[in-house]
Amino acid sequence: MLLRMPLFLGAVVALTPAAVAWELQPYAGIGMGVFDLNMKHANPAYAHHHRTGGGYVRVGVDIGPYFGGEARIGTTVRGSATAANTAYIPLSSRQFYALLGKGQFEFKPGLRAYALLGVTTAKIQTSVPGAIALPAVINSTRTGATMGAGAEYILDGHSSASFEWVQYLTNVPAGNGFKASMWGAALTFTVMF
Repeated sequence: MLLRMPLFLGAVVALTPAAVAWELQPYAGIGMGVFDLNMKHANPAYAHHHRTGGGYVRVGVDIGPYFGGEARIGTTVRGSATAANTAYIPLSSRQFYALLGKGQFEFKPGLRAYALLGVTTAKIQTSVPGAIALPAVINSTRTGATMGAGAEYILDGHSSASFEWVQYLTNVPAGNGFKASMWGAALTFTVMF
C-alpha cells in the first residue's frame, strides 16, 4: 500500500501537463464607472457617504476557459459627501490596488459571465468638520476582501467589452471609529494579446 501511493502521485504529476493543456490568454484594459464610498461611524453625525466617478487599469491572464487572475490600480474623483450633521465633506479613494481571482463561464460563443474574489488596498481620504474628539483629516490606507461579478461580450478575437459590479471594501476599520466601504459599477474595454 505504501509503495502504491508514490506511484499513483508520480503518475498524476506526470500526466497533469497533458491533461491540463490550458491556453494562457493575457489581457489589459481600462474600466470607468460609478464608485460609492461610505464612511460609517458609531456617531451618526460623523458618518458620511459619497457617490462619484472613477476608473482603473487592469492587467491579467485567463487560464483556460474557466479561470483567470488580474491586478488593478485605480482612483476615484474627489467629491463632496453628504453627512447628517453638515452640508458636504470631501471624500475620495485617491488610489486603490486589487488582486483578484476570476472564475468564468461562457454561455454562448462570445458571451460569458464571471465572478471575482480577492483583496483590495485603498487609500481613503476624508475630513470631519466640527469633530472635536476626532482629527480634522483622516488619511487611511486599509485592506479588505473583494468580490464581484460581471458579464463580458467578446467583440472580436482580440477585444471585449464588459459591465461589472465589484464590492472592493466592506466595513473595514479606517481608524477613529470609522468603517469604510467601497463598491464600483463599471464599463470596461479589454484588449487580449
